[in-house]
Amino acid sequence: MHARPTAVAATGTPVLLVEVDPNERASHGATLASRGYAVEMADAWPSLTGVALPAILISDVQSFEALMKEALRKSAVRRLPPVVVLADDPHAGVSACLSGADAWVPTHGDGAYLVDTVDGLVYPFTAAARNAAQA
Repeated sequence: MHARPTAVAATGTPVLLVEVDPNERASHGATLASRGYAVEMADAWPSLTGVALPAILISDVQSFEALMKEALRKSAVRRLPPVVVLADDPHAGVSACLSGADAWVPTHGDGAYLVDTVDGLVYPFTAAARNAAQA
């Protein structure tokens, strides 16, 4: 049996982080919480039936594949919020995007890259305006 999701921050845009590796889960959760996201963490996908989905889902590759194969077929969820996949290599990241993920970031990459990717998906107009101002 998998542990129930645990909250890292109580305020901010809601994020569900599913990562089997507890060290990576803690690291990514702390990074996102430090930027104001309300992060719930789990080692596996909770039931998606009858739950309020967060603004964004972040998942390791294996958990994402399990979500796409099983959870969506068995639940009433027809559309997911944006999904970011944490991948160890570019091939796995691109494969996840071809399977339905909106973006991927390296599992062991810079936390700022993860936050920028999440910001761009959650706040696309703000991120676009920020990038235009920097150009």
